[in-house]
Amino acid sequence: MIRIAPRNIATAFTALLLSVALALPASAESRHGIGPWHGKGLERMAEALDLTDSQREQIAATMESYRPQLRELHRTLREHRDGLKAASEDGFDEAAAREHAEALGETVAESSFLVARARADVHETLTAEQREKLATFHERMRDRMQHRRGNKG
Repeated sequence: MIRIAPRNIATAFTALLLSVALALPASAESRHGIGPWHGKGLERMAEALDLTDSQREQIAATMESYRPQLRELHRTLREHRDGLKAASEDGFDEAAAREHAEALGETVAESSFLVARARADVHETLTAEQREKLATFHERMRDRMQHRRGNKG
């Protein structure tokens, strides 16, 4: 079983949030009315944080600004995952596997860095009260994930 440190759960959630938002159309009016924050879960979070229209616009602009870089990194991740898989089919090409594994690691690091930067930019948009609500949400989610894994400590 893979164990994930609790501090990484919040980061993973933020990465998921940004990945979903960045993968969506950039139109100001999506099917669900929150611009690139598409989907019921993201709508509920925006409502739970009681984001103003201005905050929603700022967050949408922030996410849009990271979209090209993260899309390129996701494309690169796919390429190296595929390359790593190909290197282990029909025998094992150690040099190719090592090359793709190292590039994959570098790409994950860069992606993690950009997500952290985007998260900081989004946090700057939030009020202290909204940050507190978001932290509480992350704690509840972490607790639920730990409970599902059977790890209550």
